[in-house]
Amino acid sequence: MNREKLNLSLSNLERKVKFLLNNYKDLKQELTIAKSENQELKEIIRKKDDQILDFQNKYKISKIVTNIRDGEDDASELKNQINEYIREIDKCIMHLSQG
Repeated sequence: MNREKLNLSLSNLERKVKFLLNNYKDLKQELTIAKSENQELKEIIRKKDDQILDFQNKYKISKIVTNIRDGEDDASELKNQINEYIREIDKCIMHLSQG
């Protein structure tokens, strides 16, 4: 009779261990998925931060261009040069976002 109790206890223990192992595998898989999703979200945030910084820089340059008086020849040349820089920066950003 003692042997039957021991076998029953061992069987229960084995069942519980299998249950715990299955839970461990499931949780490990969930953790892997969560880590992957977390990394993707961090990358999205980094890209959005870069876009915000880019827009802030464009705004600052735009303010400089707007503040230049239109009547002066040097100011007009500077304004054209800054606009060309903005176009070049836009091309670079477009190229980087495609890669």
